[in-house]
Amino acid sequence: MNEWMKERPYPKADASDAYYVDIANKVAAILQETVTDQLITDVARRSMGCCLSRWFEDIISETGIWMTATARMQELYGLRVPFMAAAEEYYEGEVNRADIRFLLWYYLQILCRSVKVLNPDDGHIQQAADRIYELLSGEYETAPANDTLTTFVYGRLFGEDDFEHYTMALRWFHMQCYLNPLNMADYLNLLDQKVRQLPPDAPAGLVRYQEDELFYDHVCFGRSGFLTHTSAEWLALLGARDPRLSAWAEAHIARSLFYRYRKEDERYLYLEDLLTGEEVPVLRRSFTKDCQEAVAAGEKILRLRLLYFGGEWQQIGFEQMGDPEKVMGDVEQFRELVLHPTAKANYERFMQASGGRPFVFVKTQQELKDFIGERMGIVFDDSDQRLQVDEQTGAVLMASPEVGLHIQLALAECLKSADNTFYDASSAKKNAMSFMVNPEVIPYSLSCALYDAGMLDDALMNSRKGEQYGARLLHDNARFMTDFFYGRCRGIEG
Repeated sequence: MNEWMKERPYPKADASDAYYVDIANKVAAILQETVTDQLITDVARRSMGCCLSRWFEDIISETGIWMTATARMQELYGLRVPFMAAAEEYYEGEVNRADIRFLLWYYLQILCRSVKVLNPDDGHIQQAADRIYELLSGEYETAPANDTLTTFVYGRLFGEDDFEHYTMALRWFHMQCYLNPLNMADYLNLLDQKVRQLPPDAPAGLVRYQEDELFYDHVCFGRSGFLTHTSAEWLALLGARDPRLSAWAEAHIARSLFYRYRKEDERYLYLEDLLTGEEVPVLRRSFTKDCQEAVAAGEKILRLRLLYFGGEWQQIGFEQMGDPEKVMGDVEQFRELVLHPTAKANYERFMQASGGRPFVFVKTQQELKDFIGERMGIVFDDSDQRLQVDEQTGAVLMASPEVGLHIQLALAECLKSADNTFYDASSAKKNAMSFMVNPEVIPYSLSCALYDAGMLDDALMNSRKGEQYGARLLHDNARFMTDFFYGRCRGIEG
């Protein structure tokens, strides 16, 4: 029970919590018997048992989290859940085999992400899903709702459209919801790395500040959760589906971090967004008194997380102030990260040099050198061993506004194109899937571009049901697979 209550958004157990702990233990026992991969520990099995039990609790209590998730997957990928057959029956708000099968794959794949790609048709996953389905479908009619959880999500804990209620839900959803099982572990890992950089005799207050600073960065901007949406984006989707949470629908986090004081009145501090140059009115009550006084001096650049809620911008978390001379370098790095001005300039140079073609295939080192050096006008170090064209397989040049110029040397023979004289269908069957699931092979935006251009048409996933089935399984779920393994989402980024 203690382990279970760590993930609850309330301190005292609800009458139903003991029931769902029992369900979690039964699910973990099934996983112990069916999921035998050595990479999966008993701790991981217990964690998956808790996650699946909380998913079941969500269904029974009608908190709407899974219904929101499946609606979003339908919108993004054309299926209620990935990997389900188009003709497979699905009953919204009930226990479905497809849900359990997908969630098992999702939890297991998270644990194995850096090691291998799990086939959703894996016999162990299928067996475990069938047994868990039999357990939960048998409990469906009599399982108790968790009224305390429903009240936490939908109740007016602090009044109409309350900011405090929203931020509590935001923190809970990000760190403890069953959709985001690794967010807390990811945060703790990043925190450990950050604390290690502090001197051994760092004061406790500084350590605590680092904890809080990273915590709010993770909650506000982290995309390590389900479908790589931020938690604020998920709460907005939940709010759009239910009028009781309508204030959540418009809530969002500003993408900028750096601001400069411009003016103030009794209600607002007016800040200049150093990313866009726009003026942002921020409720002054959301700042500490010390910060208000320092800002008013006009000599500091602020690093802030701003949350738009109830028609107002408010500061969330903690302020960080810095002298302009010392932090402008950080501002420029952030601008490059978010707006990509250098990459966009190189993209334009590439498109002009290629005559508007998105991909340029080269056969030799000289062709590579001529295109980059002469046609694009970029200084090219021909002696760099990392940029040597294998004249048995060639290379392909491409670009995007986010990445700029990209030279694809490895696996170029897997890219299906009439312009690629080195294309080899058998190599594509073996290796082209890497372009869809391995961020170390190619950047996300270019992976999407290759797929949209039909250059990964011969990619397939190994399947015990044969090549044709493996190809269909991969391509029916291609956008989801790429989004999952890259931690990105075209539905958000356009």
